Amino acid sequence: TISNVVFEGGNTSTTSGVILFSTGENSDNTITSCLIKDRSDVAGRPSRGIYFGASTNSGNIIEQCEIVDFTAVGIQIATGTNTIIRNNEVHLTTNSTATTIYGIQVANAPGADLIANYVHDLGSTGATPTIAGIHYSGANGVNMMVRAINNLVVIGNQNTAGIIRGIDYFGWSANSFEAYFNSVYILGSGITGTSQTAA
Repeated sequence: TISNVVFEGGNTSTTSGVILFSTGENSDNTITSCLIKDRSDVAGRPSRGIYFGASTNSGNIIEQCEIVDFTAVGIQIATGTNTIIRNNEVHLTTNSTATTIYGIQVANAPGADLIANYVHDLGSTGATPTIAGIHYSGANGVNMMVRAINNLVVIGNQNTAGIIRGIDYFGWSANSFEAYFNSVYILGSGITGTSQTAA
Protein backbone atom coordinates (compact mmCIF):
# COMPACT_ATOMS: atom_id res chain seq x y z
CA THR A 1 0.00 0.00 0.00
CA ILE A 2 1.17 3.51 -0.87
CA SER A 3 -0.60 6.34 0.94
CA ASN A 4 -0.35 10.09 1.49
CA VAL A 5 2.27 10.70 -1.21
CA VAL A 6 2.47 13.53 -3.75
CA PHE A 7 3.41 12.22 -7.21
CA GLU A 8 4.48 14.79 -9.83
CA GLY A 9 5.41 14.10 -13.43
CA GLY A 10 5.55 15.42 -16.96
CA ASN A 11 5.68 12.18 -18.96
CA THR A 12 4.07 12.90 -22.33
CA SER A 13 3.93 9.26 -23.50
CA THR A 14 0.45 7.96 -24.35
CA THR A 15 1.37 4.54 -22.91
CA SER A 16 2.69 5.69 -19.56
CA GLY A 17 1.77 8.02 -16.72
CA VAL A 18 2.89 9.71 -13.54
CA ILE A 19 2.11 6.30 -12.03
CA LEU A 20 2.64 3.33 -14.38
CA PHE A 21 1.50 -0.26 -13.92
CA SER A 22 3.60 -1.89 -16.65
CA THR A 23 4.37 -5.50 -17.57
CA GLY A 24 5.16 -8.02 -14.86
CA GLU A 25 3.28 -9.14 -11.76
CA ASN A 26 1.92 -5.80 -10.61
CA SER A 27 -0.97 -7.17 -8.60
CA ASP A 28 -2.89 -6.47 -5.39
CA ASN A 29 -1.44 -2.98 -4.88
CA THR A 30 -3.35 -0.16 -3.23
CA ILE A 31 -2.68 3.54 -3.82
CA THR A 32 -4.70 5.64 -1.43
CA SER A 33 -5.00 9.28 -0.37
CA CYS A 34 -2.35 10.47 -2.83
CA LEU A 35 -2.03 13.52 -5.08
CA ILE A 36 -1.06 12.78 -8.71
CA LYS A 37 -0.33 15.91 -10.72
CA ASP A 38 1.82 17.85 -13.14
CA ARG A 39 5.26 19.12 -12.16
CA SER A 40 5.51 22.08 -9.82
CA ASP A 41 9.23 22.81 -10.28
CA VAL A 42 9.18 23.36 -14.07
CA ALA A 43 6.60 23.42 -16.82
CA GLY A 44 5.52 19.89 -17.58
CA ARG A 45 2.12 18.28 -17.88
CA PRO A 46 1.70 14.50 -18.09
CA SER A 47 -0.38 12.87 -20.79
CA ARG A 48 -1.85 10.43 -18.26
CA GLY A 49 -2.09 10.56 -14.49
CA ILE A 50 -2.28 6.80 -13.89
CA TYR A 51 -1.81 4.15 -16.60
CA PHE A 52 -2.42 0.39 -16.47
CA GLY A 53 -0.77 -1.38 -19.40
CA ALA A 54 -0.68 -5.17 -18.91
CA SER A 55 -3.08 -8.05 -18.29
CA THR A 56 -0.83 -9.17 -15.42
CA ASN A 57 -1.95 -6.05 -13.55
CA SER A 58 -4.65 -7.61 -11.39
CA GLY A 59 -6.53 -6.67 -8.25
CA ASN A 60 -5.10 -3.17 -7.95
CA ILE A 61 -6.98 -0.41 -6.13
CA ILE A 62 -6.81 3.36 -6.63
CA GLU A 63 -8.85 5.12 -3.97
CA GLN A 64 -9.30 8.51 -2.36
CA CYS A 65 -6.71 10.12 -4.64
CA GLU A 66 -6.75 13.43 -6.50
CA ILE A 67 -5.60 13.26 -10.12
CA VAL A 68 -5.21 16.73 -11.54
CA ASP A 69 -3.80 18.66 -14.51
CA PHE A 70 -3.03 15.87 -16.96
CA THR A 71 -3.25 16.46 -20.70
CA ALA A 72 -5.42 13.65 -22.05
CA VAL A 73 -6.52 11.01 -19.48
CA GLY A 74 -6.69 11.08 -15.71
CA ILE A 75 -6.85 7.31 -15.10
CA GLN A 76 -6.49 4.87 -17.99
CA ILE A 77 -6.93 1.11 -17.78
CA ALA A 78 -5.61 0.14 -21.20
CA THR A 79 -5.14 -3.43 -19.97
CA GLY A 80 -5.72 -4.83 -16.48
CA THR A 81 -8.04 -7.14 -14.60
CA ASN A 82 -10.22 -6.67 -11.51
CA THR A 83 -9.13 -3.07 -11.01
CA ILE A 84 -11.02 -0.91 -8.53
CA ILE A 85 -11.11 2.86 -9.08
CA ARG A 86 -12.94 4.24 -6.04
CA ASN A 87 -13.62 7.61 -4.38
CA ASN A 88 -11.16 9.59 -6.50
CA GLU A 89 -11.34 13.18 -7.72
CA VAL A 90 -10.24 13.67 -11.33
CA HIS A 91 -10.12 17.19 -12.75
CA LEU A 92 -8.24 20.02 -14.44
CA THR A 93 -7.52 23.46 -13.01
CA THR A 94 -6.67 24.91 -16.43
CA ASN A 95 -7.73 23.78 -19.89
CA SER A 96 -5.64 21.19 -21.69
CA THR A 97 -4.25 21.59 -25.21
CA ALA A 98 -5.48 18.09 -26.08
CA THR A 99 -8.54 17.76 -28.29
CA THR A 100 -9.62 14.42 -26.77
CA ILE A 101 -9.86 14.28 -22.98
CA TYR A 102 -11.18 11.53 -20.70
CA GLY A 103 -11.37 11.65 -16.93
CA ILE A 104 -11.38 7.85 -16.60
CA GLN A 105 -10.81 5.64 -19.64
CA VAL A 106 -11.33 1.88 -19.67
CA ALA A 107 -10.41 -0.48 -22.51
CA ASN A 108 -9.36 -4.13 -21.98
CA ALA A 109 -10.32 -4.24 -18.30
CA PRO A 110 -12.30 -7.33 -17.25
CA GLY A 111 -13.83 -6.92 -13.81
CA ALA A 112 -13.14 -3.20 -13.47
CA ASP A 113 -15.27 -1.33 -10.94
CA LEU A 114 -15.54 2.48 -11.09
CA ILE A 115 -17.16 3.53 -7.83
CA ALA A 116 -18.03 6.94 -6.37
CA ASN A 117 -15.51 8.96 -8.37
CA TYR A 118 -15.93 12.70 -8.92
CA VAL A 119 -14.86 13.84 -12.41
CA HIS A 120 -15.17 17.53 -13.17
CA ASP A 121 -13.88 20.63 -14.98
CA LEU A 122 -12.42 18.89 -18.02
CA GLY A 123 -11.67 21.57 -20.59
CA SER A 124 -9.76 21.96 -23.85
CA THR A 125 -8.30 24.93 -25.65
CA GLY A 126 -9.31 23.21 -28.91
CA ALA A 127 -12.17 24.60 -30.95
CA THR A 128 -14.17 21.35 -31.12
CA PRO A 129 -12.82 18.85 -28.58
CA THR A 130 -14.21 15.46 -27.62
CA ILE A 131 -14.53 15.15 -23.86
CA ALA A 132 -15.98 12.43 -21.62
CA GLY A 133 -15.99 12.06 -17.87
CA ILE A 134 -15.92 8.26 -18.13
CA HIS A 135 -15.13 6.55 -21.44
CA TYR A 136 -15.44 2.77 -21.85
CA SER A 137 -14.02 1.74 -25.22
CA GLY A 138 -13.85 -1.98 -24.45
CA ALA A 139 -11.86 -4.60 -26.33
CA ASN A 140 -12.85 -6.62 -29.37
CA GLY A 141 -13.45 -10.30 -28.63
CA VAL A 142 -12.89 -10.02 -24.88
CA ASN A 143 -15.75 -11.31 -22.74
CA MET A 144 -15.75 -8.85 -19.88
CA MET A 145 -17.89 -6.80 -17.52
CA VAL A 146 -17.19 -3.25 -16.33
CA ARG A 147 -19.34 -1.52 -13.71
CA ALA A 148 -19.81 2.19 -12.99
CA ILE A 149 -21.56 2.86 -9.69
CA ASN A 150 -22.45 6.14 -7.98
CA ASN A 151 -20.03 8.32 -9.95
CA LEU A 152 -20.53 12.07 -10.38
CA VAL A 153 -19.49 13.81 -13.61
CA VAL A 154 -19.74 17.60 -13.96
CA ILE A 155 -18.51 19.25 -17.17
CA GLY A 156 -19.46 22.69 -18.32
CA ASN A 157 -18.30 26.21 -18.83
CA GLN A 158 -14.77 25.23 -19.85
CA ASN A 159 -16.02 24.29 -23.34
CA THR A 160 -18.35 26.15 -25.68
CA ALA A 161 -18.28 23.67 -28.55
CA GLY A 162 -17.35 20.09 -29.37
CA ILE A 163 -18.67 16.74 -28.16
CA ILE A 164 -19.14 16.46 -24.42
CA ARG A 165 -20.33 13.24 -22.82
CA GLY A 166 -20.75 12.35 -19.18
CA ILE A 167 -20.45 8.57 -19.48
CA ASP A 168 -19.60 7.13 -22.89
CA TYR A 169 -19.95 3.37 -23.51
CA PHE A 170 -18.42 2.33 -26.83
CA GLY A 171 -17.97 -1.36 -26.14
CA TRP A 172 -17.85 -4.32 -28.52
CA SER A 173 -20.37 -7.15 -28.73
CA ALA A 174 -18.42 -9.32 -26.28
CA ASN A 175 -18.23 -6.49 -23.72
CA SER A 176 -20.81 -5.71 -21.05
CA PHE A 177 -21.43 -2.60 -18.99
CA GLU A 178 -23.52 -2.03 -15.88
CA ALA A 179 -24.19 1.52 -14.65
CA TYR A 180 -26.02 2.25 -11.41
CA PHE A 181 -26.83 5.48 -9.58
CA ASN A 182 -24.45 7.72 -11.55
CA SER A 183 -25.08 11.46 -11.91
CA VAL A 184 -24.07 13.60 -14.89
CA TYR A 185 -24.33 17.37 -15.11
CA ILE A 186 -23.35 19.12 -18.34
CA LEU A 187 -23.78 22.85 -18.06
CA GLY A 188 -22.94 26.17 -19.67
CA SER A 189 -24.67 28.85 -21.71
CA GLY A 190 -22.80 27.76 -24.83
CA ILE A 191 -24.07 24.19 -24.73
CA THR A 192 -26.36 23.25 -27.62
CA GLY A 193 -27.29 20.07 -29.40
CA THR A 194 -29.06 16.88 -28.38
CA SER A 195 -29.10 14.93 -25.15
CA GLN A 196 -29.37 11.18 -24.65
CA THR A 197 -30.21 9.16 -21.56
CA ALA A 198 -30.20 5.47 -20.82
CA ALA A 199 -32.06 3.69 -18.04
